Amino acid sequence: MTELLSTARLQLHGSFDLWQAQRQVSYYRRLGITHLYLSPITEARAGSTHGYDVTDPTVVRAELGGEAALRALADALHEQDMGAILDIVPNHMAADTANPWWRDVLKHGPGSRYAAFFDVDWDAPTSPGRVWLPWLKAPVCDVLARNELRIEHAPEPELCHVDWRLPLADGSCEGIDEGNPESMRVLLDRQHYRLAWWRSSGDVVNYRRFFDIDGLVALNMDVEEAFDATHALPLRLLATGVIDGLRIDHIDGLAHPQRYLERLQHELRPIAARRGKPVSVHVEKILRGEETLPLTWPVDGSTGYEIMDRLGALLHDPRGESTLALAWRKASGRHISFAGEERLARHQWLRRGLQSDFARTMRAWDCCLDASPEAGDLTRASLARAAADVLAHMPVYRTYLGDDSANDADRRVLADAFDHAERQGHPDDRDALQWLQRAMLDEPPRDTAWHASWRTARLRFEQLSAPLAAKSVEDSAFYRYGVWLSRNEVGSDPARFACSPDAFHRHMQQRAANSARSLSTTATHDHKRGEDVRARMAAWSERPERWLALLQQAMPLLCPPGETVARGDVALLLQTLVAAWPLTLEAGDTAGVLRYFERVLAWWIKALREARLHTRWTRPDDRYESAATALLQRLASDASLAPLLANLAKTAHWLDAPGALNGLVAVTLRNTLPGVPDLYQGCDYWDLSLVDPDNRTPVDYGLRYGTLSQALPPGELMPRFRDGAIKQALLARLLSARRALPGLFSQGDYQPWVAEGPAADHVLAFTRRHGTSTLLVAVPRLCMRWMDGATLPQVPAEAWRDTRLQPPEGVHFRDLLGERALSTHDHAGLPLSLLFWEWPVAVWHATTEEP
Repeated sequence: MTELLSTARLQLHGSFDLWQAQRQVSYYRRLGITHLYLSPITEARAGSTHGYDVTDPTVVRAELGGEAALRALADALHEQDMGAILDIVPNHMAADTANPWWRDVLKHGPGSRYAAFFDVDWDAPTSPGRVWLPWLKAPVCDVLARNELRIEHAPEPELCHVDWRLPLADGSCEGIDEGNPESMRVLLDRQHYRLAWWRSSGDVVNYRRFFDIDGLVALNMDVEEAFDATHALPLRLLATGVIDGLRIDHIDGLAHPQRYLERLQHELRPIAARRGKPVSVHVEKILRGEETLPLTWPVDGSTGYEIMDRLGALLHDPRGESTLALAWRKASGRHISFAGEERLARHQWLRRGLQSDFARTMRAWDCCLDASPEAGDLTRASLARAAADVLAHMPVYRTYLGDDSANDADRRVLADAFDHAERQGHPDDRDALQWLQRAMLDEPPRDTAWHASWRTARLRFEQLSAPLAAKSVEDSAFYRYGVWLSRNEVGSDPARFACSPDAFHRHMQQRAANSARSLSTTATHDHKRGEDVRARMAAWSERPERWLALLQQAMPLLCPPGETVARGDVALLLQTLVAAWPLTLEAGDTAGVLRYFERVLAWWIKALREARLHTRWTRPDDRYESAATALLQRLASDASLAPLLANLAKTAHWLDAPGALNGLVAVTLRNTLPGVPDLYQGCDYWDLSLVDPDNRTPVDYGLRYGTLSQALPPGELMPRFRDGAIKQALLARLLSARRALPGLFSQGDYQPWVAEGPAADHVLAFTRRHGTSTLLVAVPRLCMRWMDGATLPQVPAEAWRDTRLQPPEGVHFRDLLGERALSTHDHAGLPLSLLFWEWPVAVWHATTEEP
């Protein structure tokens, strides 16, 4: 089994199945990848494009080719000395009758053998003993009055609608007159589910969902049988050598992540012993601020959102933030910080969307209150207000309190949340807030009446905290706050616009010490905009005056008095149009512009609905969305707007070279920093995608294989950088170096390396040492001052003047990207103009001389 040195994430679906993945193994081997990182492969809803809506976790999905195709892929990987990591979904399944476990629960209710598998509140006051099933497109009375439900008896009794079929409880059809609405109402009342209008779900649904998605029901991994059934397939595939590692989806959704991981490792240890090597385990976890993975978790690390954040922030210019923030406030009229947008969204989601989850949490706390000495002194309403204020100020996605007293990390998190809640909440709720703080942080004596309720209440608080953060941050505030969209990315905090080199170095030193096996990614299947869209915007952040000029021209034309579409929404559109503009598209290419605008329109409508300011998924405003569509169409075709369209294209192409330079810098850092570099499918070329489904479009492997096979030198690739082959070539060289020097890249330390000279502030450099080997990496940053009108993604040599790096004396350097070599036996140092001569970045390997 080859060592895990790099991964390539593949999104599998019916149009790109396991057989097709097998055909690309030779390409990824030649690129230098060691492991393919596969999206979920188990049976899912028919036509699923992502696989997270699992219907049967025990079999490989037939639509992907089944287990035969998986084993053929594994054989092809092993022939190339490669392996595979599998994305598994222990948190949820499809709430669908195609899911045999869920179907059995709907048929038999709490008596189902699978009832405990799912996180259903069977005691919910709205539907005691029944599952609240929000499947109807209209109120029940209307559906019954229109006779839209019928009964079919073979092969077993089912309740049928034009859109779905549901099992019927045994014997429940007796005496039912199918044509009589009142009789059909009796039939519905006999079921173990309560069929309801879909609009009711956010208020009263009684099963925990994945976020607010009614079609995904949460699993309970604390139930041994559920764990065993869910993990039987991946454990068997690991034991037989078909796969080599696991990626755990949405670890924060589980009740007790550490307990789950310890159980998983218990199953993995004998497998690893037989294989002679540990099984890699990575968890999907968003780390906010300075948060780190709990050191007690038995995992290799995270899937790398934190690297995407730090790397992006490093390339943004902090000097541009105030200008961009002022421009946003003026353009949008929203004088609110990102933290303010987030808090507002959190309170809104607790009132709607996640109200049923909040009510479930508060019922648990009410039980604690009733059994506590303060019963009768504090009201349930004040406790609910206090809990909402705390949830609105949680600085991380969740804590991990478990059944014991809080540890130091969780105490700091909760102390911060309670402190903000007390200062910004209503003073009349302070007593309830203090009671809740004691209940969250201090374990009650085990002989008290409310000990069991206390455990349940804390758990439900934590399992609400994570989806609340995701919906409020990623799916609301990111679409409302438009200071600079490249900082509105999954795992990032827009309030932290930029990251200084010193802060970046500190984080990387901590990563080398504690998280060296975490994945390092700059693009994922969940990203809001592609890695090179963000790289272009990072370059643009250095010249905010160009954004102000564009706004000055565009706003009077696109937002005249009486225009329906809000100015802030138009500002978000303009940022996106420029940043994602195809590198070879000219404003005069009418057909090309229309195709591009179709992509952007799909993004824009989704963004408008996610923001929920003027339209929303649950009740689209046709008038507003039609006005937005018309505005974009007018920009594409109205002759009076041709100068603006031309300026959009001009601004975009002004960013081509500096954006590509930032893209090459990101590739270099992702593959040389501590961690395991992860490539998202298609990102070996420029990635100008937008949010899904735009970031899941087919990859042209034939084109990529052709450019990789040519193996052209950088001197030929740089002038044609727009085709993406230069990015692929750099990636291939870096991955080749990782394979040649695995110990250095996997185990090397991390030390900042300071440049000296007039342009020292525009280079980031570091070394990584392991044994007698030293890696020296240097990349440019914040170099727009020299890139105006640039035709190549490279800082002109004269810009570096006499700026140098001072490496250790007496070492022999070899260029890992080219064929050059040099030695250092004097104090002159290495001039950056020499290091960045052939490639715009520098990656050198040094071997220490023996005494």
